[in-house]
Amino acid sequence: MDFTLFDESELRDHLMPFTALRPISHIRVGIFCLYEKWEMHLKGKASFQSADYLQPHFSFKKNEYCINGGLLPDASIVQQILALSSGEKLVAKNGRVLAYRGEQTNKEITVKGVVRQLHRLWDIFSLNGEEIKNDFEWACQTRKRAISIDSSTILYGKENIFIEEGAIIKAAVINAETGPVFIAKGAEVQEGTLIRGGFALCEGAVTAMGSKFRGDCTIGPYSKVGGEVNNTVFFGYSNKGHDGYIGNSVVGEWCNLAAATNVSNMKNNHSEVSVYNMALASYEKTGKAFCGVFVGDYSRCGIGTTLNTGTVIGIGANVYDTGFPPKFIPSYSWGSPQKLEPYKKEEWFQMAEQTRKLKKQSLTAKDRVLLEAAWENYNLYNI
Repeated sequence: MDFTLFDESELRDHLMPFTALRPISHIRVGIFCLYEKWEMHLKGKASFQSADYLQPHFSFKKNEYCINGGLLPDASIVQQILALSSGEKLVAKNGRVLAYRGEQTNKEITVKGVVRQLHRLWDIFSLNGEEIKNDFEWACQTRKRAISIDSSTILYGKENIFIEEGAIIKAAVINAETGPVFIAKGAEVQEGTLIRGGFALCEGAVTAMGSKFRGDCTIGPYSKVGGEVNNTVFFGYSNKGHDGYIGNSVVGEWCNLAAATNVSNMKNNHSEVSVYNMALASYEKTGKAFCGVFVGDYSRCGIGTTLNTGTVIGIGANVYDTGFPPKFIPSYSWGSPQKLEPYKKEEWFQMAEQTRKLKKQSLTAKDRVLLEAAWENYNLYNI
């Protein structure tokens, strides 16, 4: 059954910078992006209704069933959506529209049970461990398990480990007693890697030698990640290849965190962390004592960068040098903690082109149109 995932505009704004270059449903939580989860549950193809400037890049078709793109699927919510009659809509207790069938009317059905949905940036890492567990069975269904692995690799909780044929593993320790571990084809676990589940290493991704993953981590496609990592999501095509700590964080696509980049995920007095909300242009409380950084697409940190609890970095930013930079770094800004400046447009696009080349990809004409549109929409955050 084909269906449409729609972006709620207010929700999109609260999830910036990760919605600057993608619909909400293209955010990765667990092993898969949200739209991939829905396609598996509904056995169909998704189309996407999002911001006007994104529409040329993400296919849109008005299907009979329309679903909120920030909603995470499970058996209960899927059953309730499929039970809708034409003209009915499923709403949360606060009135938020979760799904509708046909044309929207005032005929509302209040959802039953727990609704899991992305509302703020920190929901991405907070839900990641649970979503790895939910995605694990789906991920194993259509893939071929590797018959044998490296004899120097130690496995605990083998029943919770799926290593796809075509993955490369050498002299690692994998403990899945605390959660499932999924390693996709083309992924590489280098020597001395320590992994504790839940953990997902997506296609083509690499763990660097001697790295430590402490649980509830997702390394998206073609990312290379090392050092010490805890409860962090890398969307894909990003690098943190060297030593340094990151925890309770989210890193977008095409990012690079240079050697010895370190993230603080807890305040010295253990109090609640506040995070800058780009939609509100102000800080808001997270309700969390552990909260690291949120790094937008195409952003990067220089060697030895230190990032404070709850730091938000927009898209296309570049920060380097010693000292803590501000807890909000606007999109398309670059410089040291003492002085951030706006990028010049062509210099920024040259950087984006070079970033793609590092992963043996090029910036296509379609990519450039999307980045041009984002530049026009979000350049207002320049200093």
